[in-house]
Amino acid sequence: GIPVRSLCTLVCKWTYIGHTPEPGCDYNKGWNDSFWTEIGLTDLVDDKYERIGTLVQFPGQPVGNGLNTAAASQFGLSAGTPVATSLIDAHAGGMDINRAIVCFWCLGTILFSYDTWFLLE
Repeated sequence: GIPVRSLCTLVCKWTYIGHTPEPGCDYNKGWNDSFWTEIGLTDLVDDKYERIGTLVQFPGQPVGNGLNTAAASQFGLSAGTPVATSLIDAHAGGMDINRAIVCFWCLGTILFSYDTWFLLE
């Protein structure tokens, strides 16, 4: 397999710093050595985070060359079927909201789609 980690998962669940910090901040982009040291997991720092992931991709980016032959046959798919970097389920639910936001209002339902509001009765 390919040890790719999702930026979404690492930032939201693993204390990974996914942005470039402002000048003068006391931390760097990526894993925070002081955090792992403080909680007693210096072995992760010592092995440069190999066990928890150093190859980080944005959600939805292709991983390697898709499914290998063994995995493809287990799922009944073709070898090479594309596989994408994961996205946290709550964030995946929000992807449709980027196209249309549905709000419930006391007078009806307001549907926001891009920059247009519609009142549905």
